[in-house]
Amino acid sequence: MPHILVVDDDPINLRMMEHILMRGGHSVASANSGLEAITMAALAHTNNTPFDLALVDYMMPVMNGIELTQRLHELDPALVIIMLTAESSPDVARRGKQAGAQQMLYKPIRSEEMLKTIQRLTTPGLELPPGE
Repeated sequence: MPHILVVDDDPINLRMMEHILMRGGHSVASANSGLEAITMAALAHTNNTPFDLALVDYMMPVMNGIELTQRLHELDPALVIIMLTAESSPDVARRGKQAGAQQMLYKPIRSEEMLKTIQRLTTPGLELPPGE
């Protein structure tokens, strides 16, 4: 199972995603800010236990999801990033993809959709269409 970093400044969203992911059998670490996420990712990388995937909230204070995605990719170009947002604007999706997010998921997050997206993005050779 993938080792997943979840980043969201909203503690309720953070706990909900942790619960869904752990129930799905994933190894989960969580951060409530971009700065904390960078520190955790750097430590995991240094310890040779890098994260396989990060779920990153788009709207966070100090360091937003776009900046965090760019910084995580500088640290680990192989990291798969899913950006989470309540904004369905095409500009947000475009900016997320340009920053390095492989997928956008729109809030409210549906647990089945999140788990299938993670499976699709982290399982080599698995070809599930988006939304499957």
